[in-house]
Amino acid sequence: MEPERLKRRLIRVDLSTTEGRLKFILVVSALIIIIAAGSVGAIAATMTPGFCKTCHEMLPEYVTWQASSHSQLACTKCHIEPGVLNLLKEKVGAMKQLYQHVTKTYERPIFLPEEKEIKSEICFQCHSNNREYTIAGDIIVPHDKHIKRHVDCTKCHSGVAHAKIAERGLTATGSLAAWTLERGKKEMSTKYVKPEMDNCIACHFSRGVTIRCEKCHKTIKTPDNHAAINWINIHGIKAREDLKYCESCHNYGMKMVALNLDKEPVVKYARGNQFCRSCHTKKPITHSEPWMPKHGTWAKEKGFTNCFVCHNKKPGESKEGAAQTFCNKCHWFE
Repeated sequence: MEPERLKRRLIRVDLSTTEGRLKFILVVSALIIIIAAGSVGAIAATMTPGFCKTCHEMLPEYVTWQASSHSQLACTKCHIEPGVLNLLKEKVGAMKQLYQHVTKTYERPIFLPEEKEIKSEICFQCHSNNREYTIAGDIIVPHDKHIKRHVDCTKCHSGVAHAKIAERGLTATGSLAAWTLERGKKEMSTKYVKPEMDNCIACHFSRGVTIRCEKCHKTIKTPDNHAAINWINIHGIKAREDLKYCESCHNYGMKMVALNLDKEPVVKYARGNQFCRSCHTKKPITHSEPWMPKHGTWAKEKGFTNCFVCHNKKPGESKEGAAQTFCNKCHWFE
């Protein structure tokens, strides 16, 4: 039947008859099926990793994903929450990304908005939230405890798929279209993929969680001398003997402050290390009343360096980690 004749017949459908109404329903149903099939096909096409890389600004993410342990999973498996409504919401929101791509108005580096960050529930689609297996080595990671404390998976594993290339500023400048799989493999180094001890210690410290070695390590134990009853009193002496040994544990995740105290490295370390300062910024129990009459004798016995861990000799010296009382308030030290 010629198209023009078919068109005339469709226009003349008589809806007052059963035959006419059936024809109308069939035609409308066919149109709906065609449109739906086309929409589903379009959505399916835009959910493939290959589609993501068609935008050159996404190429760095694509090649790092290819080199990652998640390369067998589609981007949408992690970046779209489960459910049809979430899928439709994401596709509508993607129109903004399309506009930014066409108009080249996207910011660099491209970060995930806070509301788009990967939630732990997405990880639980594949990973058990009470898994006993942990990474190779002597590390102990009780995942269930972390989850109960609302520590998101990405707090530790944010580099697992893209090695934090945006956070590292690697996509802030240069040609994004020039990224290759070889570059992706190079950037996916263990340092940026697996959790770093710095992050572990910093998180434990901020949450008031123990940072004792044996709590997280099977083979590394807290040094025996730390168990001494008078360890608090003698740890400074041991630090002067081998400060680097102290730093091997107590510098992880700690913010170091640059101080001009090169003549006394232990003082510089104690004032600049956040771990040390958590105690050294508090008044020692030895400073109980009457402290003033006996502090001179104590200083001679312990050494003046102990005083300088907290006190400056004169005003105007470094304020970092220093007590308000300085020696030359009463004395005349050079």
